[in-house]
Amino acid sequence: MKSRKGVVGCSSFRNTEKSKFNCKLGRKKSLSKEETEELFNVFYTRAVSFRELARMFRVSRMTVWRALNPKVVA
Repeated sequence: MKSRKGVVGCSSFRNTEKSKFNCKLGRKKSLSKEETEELFNVFYTRAVSFRELARMFRVSRMTVWRALNPKVVA
């Protein structure tokens, strides 16, 4: 867990060439870009429900829905 001081320090050095901190903030994505592309392909080539896709990729149905509808902001 990062303290407030650590987060501020991390973000202030992020845009410099010689960064003292190599940190990424936020939660890790459930699906990689390759997995998202595969999800699109499976969804549009076969008649597969969101539930079945979620089981195939081991994510929640909501994650599948968000991947297939990227314009919607959660």
